[in-house]
Formats: sequence, C-alpha cells, structure tokens
Amino acid sequence: MVDSNSSILERLTDTPNLLVKNLVDFVFPPRCPLCSRPIQSPEPHFLCPSCLSEATFIGPPYCIQCGIRFASEAEENHLCGRCLKATPTYGMASAICTFSGSIKTAIHAFKYQNKTYLAKTLIGLMDRSPLPFSISRYDTLVPVPLHRNRLRERGYNQSLLLARELGHRHGVPVDQGVLKKIHDSLPQIELTGAKREENVKGVFSLGGDPAGRKILLVDDVLTTGATVNECARVLLKGGAKKIDIFTVARAV
Repeated sequence: MVDSNSSILERLTDTPNLLVKNLVDFVFPPRCPLCSRPIQSPEPHFLCPSCLSEATFIGPPYCIQCGIRFASEAEENHLCGRCLKATPTYGMASAICTFSGSIKTAIHAFKYQNKTYLAKTLIGLMDRSPLPFSISRYDTLVPVPLHRNRLRERGYNQSLLLARELGHRHGVPVDQGVLKKIHDSLPQIELTGAKREENVKGVFSLGGDPAGRKILLVDDVLTTGATVNECARVLLKGGAKKIDIFTVARAV
C-alpha cells in the first residue's frame, strides 16, 4: 500500500512539471540547434531530420587503424594504403561522421562562432552511429590541447568541451592537464601533407603523468592525423599504456 501511494504521489508531483514543459514547448517549440527549424524531439540538442539527412555516418568498411571510410561497400574492414606504408603512433582512430554536409557546418560553428552548446549535439550523434563506441574501457579522456595564445583568442578549447560531454555520458574522467601545447604552431587547416607533420613536431609536452593509463585522445576532426599522432607519441613516451583516438568527424 505504501509503494502504491508513493507511486501515485510521484505522478502527481511530476504532473505540474510536465504541464509547464508542454506549455513552454507550445509557446517556444524546440528548434534544431543548427538551422533553427522546429523539431519534434524530447531532446532540444538533436538535429532536425533535414540536417540529419546531410550527415554521413561512418560504418563498415573502414580502415581498422585510422578509421577512414572506404568507398566500396563490398569490401571488409582492413588497413588502408596510408597506414600500411606508415603505421600511426596511436592504436586506433574512430569517428562518428565524415567531415561534410551539415556536420562540417556544425563543427565550423562550434569551433569558430562560439556556439559551444553544439558540443552536446555533436557528441549526441553517437546515438545514430552504426559503430560501437566502447568509451568506458578507457581510464582517461584527454582533449587535444590549445596553446594559450589560441585559447585566449578563441575563449575555449573545443576538444575539451567535447571530452567533457563524452566523459559525462560514459562516466570516464577527463584530464586536461596531462598534455599541453608549448609552442603556438600554424593552424593545420592552412597546411597540407608533410607540412602538417613538420608543423606539430615538438609543440606538445607532458603536463602530468600518463604512465600505465589507457587514454582516449579527443578532438573535433581527424584529417591527416599529424596532430593526434604527435600527441600520442608524447603520451606513449611518458609511459601511457595505450592511446586511441576519438573525433566527431573524419576528413574524406
């Protein structure tokens, strides 16, 4: 009887909150965080069907190391030619989507237009991904750090915001101090190929002790992998047990 009364009381208590929410949704209907179209979703950070239709989720077949998506759907997962020629320092890289369409627009707005609320939207795309992301198997999430000059200019580290959202969802701690950027290199977006590798050499150093830890390095986009490769090298040199990579998007 006590349990029954308790259940009734809980429903009565929740009713005013539900009425308030319904009223707010009626006056101010939830909108897509990217294009502002009204959406029919209990989660206000979800993309609308139109924006979501532009997202290309990464699934098989893909490279089992760098995560790049293969064009032919008839193939099986395997190492790509680039990884066969030069094995990356990190163990495995995974991304949710390709860096194209609405995802490219969202990441650009998140990174350069101060739309930090999109961290929840971008990480939430994991729920639609065909890939299994075993985030909880890692000891620590480490965001790719920004140099203090870039941090002062932008006001936030987009990789840290993504890592925090990812950590919140999966119960894994974030360590933003174990890796730091000691030299202000040129933006990688301005460079291509070997110049990207040269640009990041020696720019990262340890700010803590990664020894023995299985670390998931978090960033927004993986392009050539030069930045995360150098980060992984520094962390492994410091004694980290394993370094894998997680990004929202993978350049195609």
